Amino acid sequence: MKMNLKKSGVLLILMLTALNFNSCYTFSQILPEKRPDDVVFFYSESGGMLPVGKNYLISADSSFANYYIYDARNKTYFNVSLEELDKLYKVFYKNDFGKIKTFEEMVYDRGGNTVSISWKGERISKSNSGISFIEKEWKEEYSAIVSAIRELVDSKINKLKINFTLKIDTSIVNLDKITKITIDDDFTYYSARDGVKDSINLNLLPGEHNVQAYLMTSGESELQSKVFASKHFVLDITQETNVINLYVEEKEIKWR
Repeated sequence: MKMNLKKSGVLLILMLTALNFNSCYTFSQILPEKRPDDVVFFYSESGGMLPVGKNYLISADSSFANYYIYDARNKTYFNVSLEELDKLYKVFYKNDFGKIKTFEEMVYDRGGNTVSISWKGERISKSNSGISFIEKEWKEEYSAIVSAIRELVDSKINKLKINFTLKIDTSIVNLDKITKITIDDDFTYYSARDGVKDSINLNLLPGEHNVQAYLMTSGESELQSKVFASKHFVLDITQETNVINLYVEEKEIKWR
């Protein structure tokens, strides 16, 4: 019940945000040839019923990337140049964003993404999420736009990531158990596949990250392995983070 309430809360916040965002605009289907000075690009991505997703806002005044995965929340601000805004806008214009056609089909628990562009009280939005699908003949254009947004944001946030070391204590290494560590959706260490390690070099954004750590008995496959100890926690990375130590004490995984 606790997880259901959290998911309901996240969905309610997203719905209210969308309603407030939509109420400020009239819907257009035609992009001006020249980039409007006040143009705002918005991208959102969700995991359906899973409480994971991201949204990006890109504009001349303020830009950010917002990530959420279970209990971890991470919002990172960055700057874009007018030239970068021009380049992104040209991708929207070249691929006839306003003409992209969608259709609806009744499906359940489907994630996906939504792209919006707004300027001077106008707004165009296209969604490939939930019950909304992109028409087959417009998939290439929509994918080109999504790729351009992701590439721009990745180029910005990758420069802001922090290098640090995750040390795996001898209390874990000497247990002769399979170790699995997953951080967000970006990194997984699995000792049965990657070999036994006492340290791992990582590169993450400052802020909160979702960590799942497991110690398992060996089986013919991961699914057949039995969990000896597990821990699900939020790891907060700061500019001062150099080393995170993971250890086990009385069959409980801990970190410091």
